[in-house]
Formats: sequence, C-alpha cells, structure tokens
Amino acid sequence: MYSLVSLINSVTALTRTIPSIKDIPLFAVLLFIRLGIDIRNDIVLVQERTYDPSTPPRHLSPSIVQFLASACALLPKEVIPLWETLRVMIWESEEDPLLLSIRDSESYEQLFRNHGYLLGFTSSRNLWPPVQHCTNPECRQYQQGFKLHTATQKHALLLSLAHGPIPVWAVHFRCNGCNTTYHHNMALSPSGQYISAAMGRTYYDTISENIQIGEHCFAERRILDQWRSSINLAWVSASNCITIYLQMFPDAHVPESWNISLSLSHRTAWEGFIIYSLWLDAVRREQALQFPHDHTRRDCLNEAMKARNQHIKLFGQPEKRHRCDKCVRIYHPDDPTQPVRTVSVVVCDGTSIGRPRCYVETCKETLQSPKDRYCLIHTHYDDFCYVPDCTEPRTTKFTCNLPNYLQAGKEYEERGQSVFQLKRRLEAAQRAALDNSQLITVPVLLDEADEADDAADGDSDDEDEDEDEDDGDPTTILKKPKKAFQRRRTHNEQLLIYPCGMVAARVTFYHSESLPSVASFVKETYWDGALPDHLVFDNNCGLSKHVKDNPTFPRIGLAVDVFHFKSKHKASDTYCQENCNPAAFPELLRENGKGWWFNTSICEQVNA
Repeated sequence: MYSLVSLINSVTALTRTIPSIKDIPLFAVLLFIRLGIDIRNDIVLVQERTYDPSTPPRHLSPSIVQFLASACALLPKEVIPLWETLRVMIWESEEDPLLLSIRDSESYEQLFRNHGYLLGFTSSRNLWPPVQHCTNPECRQYQQGFKLHTATQKHALLLSLAHGPIPVWAVHFRCNGCNTTYHHNMALSPSGQYISAAMGRTYYDTISENIQIGEHCFAERRILDQWRSSINLAWVSASNCITIYLQMFPDAHVPESWNISLSLSHRTAWEGFIIYSLWLDAVRREQALQFPHDHTRRDCLNEAMKARNQHIKLFGQPEKRHRCDKCVRIYHPDDPTQPVRTVSVVVCDGTSIGRPRCYVETCKETLQSPKDRYCLIHTHYDDFCYVPDCTEPRTTKFTCNLPNYLQAGKEYEERGQSVFQLKRRLEAAQRAALDNSQLITVPVLLDEADEADDAADGDSDDEDEDEDEDDGDPTTILKKPKKAFQRRRTHNEQLLIYPCGMVAARVTFYHSESLPSVASFVKETYWDGALPDHLVFDNNCGLSKHVKDNPTFPRIGLAVDVFHFKSKHKASDTYCQENCNPAAFPELLRENGKGWWFNTSICEQVNA
C-alpha cells in the first residue's frame, strides 16, 4: 500500500527538479489520482501491443497529458513528472480498497457499512436540513444570528437508484426561539404562533434531491420521475412500481437495530407520486406548498390536490395554449384576395369511466372511500333503509325489517353469487331442452342471468331507465333491486383534446353528457377568450342550436368529427349537413381536397 511518507518524499524530490510543482494544490493531486483511475483503460489502449497491462506505463499519449493538465489546472510539463510519481498508486487501485473507494461509489458506501454503523455514521447520504439558521424573521434567534444547534435524528430508509434501499439518519433541527422544526424537505412551525407559519408545514422553495414519501421513508427524485413516467405513460400500478424496484436489489438489507422493514406498499409509491407532483407544481407557480397542522397526512394531500385542481379550473393548464404543427395550420385560401390565417382545432368527447359518487342525487362531494355509499356530509343517511322514500332504520346490509324489502335485499345478494347465476342459466337450458315451444322464454331468462352478472360486477344503474317507476313499490323493488341497492356513479369524464393528443382540459359530468354541460365546460376552459377556431364534437348539430345566441361561440366552427358524421348523422338532416359537415370547412381539408388536415378522432384514440 502506498504510504503518505513515500508520497511526500516523492513530491519533495520532484520540487527539486520542477520548482513550480510545490505550488500545486492538494485537491489537484487528489483529482489527478481519481482521473488516472477512471481513464486507466484509455491509457492502456494506446500502448504498444507488447506492453504488459499489469504494470503502469512510463509514458502517456499527448491527448491524455492534455486532458489531465486541463482538468487539474496544471501545465503539461507538470503532468509528466506527477504521473511518474503517482502512476504506481493509480495502477494499484484495483487491489487497494481505499483507493478503489475513490473511484467506486459502492465501495465508498461500503466503508460506512464496515466502519461507521457502530459509531453512528451509517451512510454518506444522511439527510440533513438545508438550512443552518432559523428563517423566521420574527424569531429572536434569527435576529441575533445564532445557528440551529438542537438536533434530533431518527432511523430512515432512502430508496436510491444506484445502491437500492440505504439505511440513513434523518436529522432535523429545532429553533429554541420560535420552536420551528426544520426537516430535510420542510419547516414545521407551531400553528398560529407566527403569521408566516400559520399553515404549519411549509416545503422549501427548492426541491430536494431526496423527497420524504413516508414517516421513515425517502426516495431520490430520479426514482419518483421513473414512477411518474411508468404510471402516466405505461399504466404501471403503484404496487408494481414498488415490486420492480425491490426486485432490482434482491440482496438489499437493513441492520436489525434499524427497526425499519423493507416491506413497502403501494401507498409509498402513491404518496411519493402525489407529494412530488404537488411540490413541482408549487415551485413552477412560485408559490409555497403548505399543509395545515391539524390534519392527517392523507387529508393534507387531499386538500392540496383539491386546491391545485381548483387553480387549474380557474386558470387552466399550461397545455391549454399548446400549439404545434398537428393542431395549428397556416391556411392559404384558394381565393388570393383572402388573407393567410392560422387555423386551430380542439376536439371534445367523453369517456364513460364512471366512478362511485354520493348517492344523494345533487351532491358532488368526494367519497372518503370508493366503498362508501354517502359522502361525509350525508353519511347519516347510511343508517336508513336503502329503498327510496323508506325512512325506517336499516337493520340488514340493504334494508329495514319490512318483509318485502327484506326479500328484495336477499334476492339482490343472491344474484351476486356465482352459484345463483349458474343455476339460473342451467334451469333455462334444461327448460329449453324439454320443450322447444318454450325457447321463446330462453332469451328472457338469459337476460335475467346477465342482469345478475351485472350486479355481481358492480355495474352502475342505467341513468336512462324509466323515471316514472315507483321505486317504493315492493313489487318494483323485487323485480329490479339493483336500482335501489347499488351505489350511484358519475356519468363520464369529458375531455378537450388537441389533434396532436395533448389534453387541454377535463371535467366530470355527473348525470349526462348534456349540451348545456358541454357548452359550460368549453366556456369555463377558455374563459380568457383564447378559443380555437374550430370545436369538433360528435353532437355539434345539437350544440350549435343550443349556443346560437351565445356570444362566446358564433365565431367558432362547430363541425362533427368525421367518424361520427359518416355513421351517426342522417343525410336527411338538412341543418346538420349544411352547418356541421366537416367538408363545409375547406381549412379542415388537405390542399388536394383528399383527406383531412386534422385528426378529429383523437378523443376516441386517447380514450381507447
């Protein structure tokens, strides 16, 4: 092993030959060693074929000399004697664990695992607050310029991309003047003690490279970027994100004294996804990400997401003003007297992905859980019978003690069982086989069995069913119990998408894809007047009649998309053919009149 004394003697001898070498900074010498280790293969490559790679060469190529001189701020004449002095040390780095740690970050971390655990030095990646002084201007410690010196540390797990899960210390400072606690990602202040700290948890203005995603869990930004891309682009579940990460490091382990398990759940990935996204959004808008004190972690995230969604609803997303060659055209009219103009298009359509909602017809509050029937405001209704207009207390899963309702509830539960469904299908087949004259009843029985399948799958009730039915009539309840007992679901998610595939806006329709709802959605999205030149919608013949007196819409072209116009709109509808036929707008056609400039079926493609 190369000793410090031999290194000093060698450098001292060099100073007699080249006096200027005594002025080389120590960090330049260490950098020279590090670079020499990293480019060892490059040094070997240019040697003669009779050269023995196990011995350090005496001479370096001109390009390597130039590189080392430039990187270490040396003169080329200083590189050659320095190489002569340090070449053996550089070449022996493969056998020397200390020298190897200079090049290999894993070996560097291994030094902490081998020598630091018992002394409290677990990793070079321990997580510290980014500040050393209190940042509250009203604090006396801040005014006196005292540093933060009351520190507390706790066990934590850092999910790294290079080394897998690493046990680290998460350290936080407490200011003795204002009791503000400074963590790695945020400052936690006593609620209400200072105006600037009234919100409690305030994330820093600069996003850290390691983000807290659980009580004792942190993750590198690179991992969260990977999870966000996997979830958004490849539809990878949060559980699979965690599973894939852990399988990348099968030998990962945590010391027994650390009291932290490597058993991570999907909640870890989701929490990281949400916190990182909210923090990015706050930094981009140059606002502080703040959470209240008196909320659970889940409630904090929900409130922050609601605030962000409200901001997007009011001001739109940056993508709302998106423009590219696929969604904007520079149109040259055939008439030379007409000016050249830009043409932009947005396509509107819905996707029928209903989600559970509060059973109260007019309520739009969010459910606490997808399993709930009522929101938090209307949860007291859950104590009553589910049959409409029945005010008796609920004594079973669905109904009160009235015999007819009990039988309806039992029938509904039985329909959800696979044994019941298969027996009904078997009975239908047997009756059909016994008497061909009864074949006409088979479709009816099969429909009933299929309806039972729908009940088992949790399908939403049809909003278009007759509203005149007396849901309180016991006979009706016995015939169609799922209308009363199933939870309500939203109707669809409505989208505005540019022909290039960029989603401009989204909104939930709770009851139907009605024309007033679509018109209101478009108006609220482009409240600032920056509407495209054309709005493509599959029912624009109805929408154009609805908005004919609306000052927001007269200057917008309202064409039906090509697919629906050919297959869903009658040629006998004169109004639709004259006003909503996409061929009536030459700017939507290609120059030769064959084919379409814009992709008006983009919503179907995105929703698929």
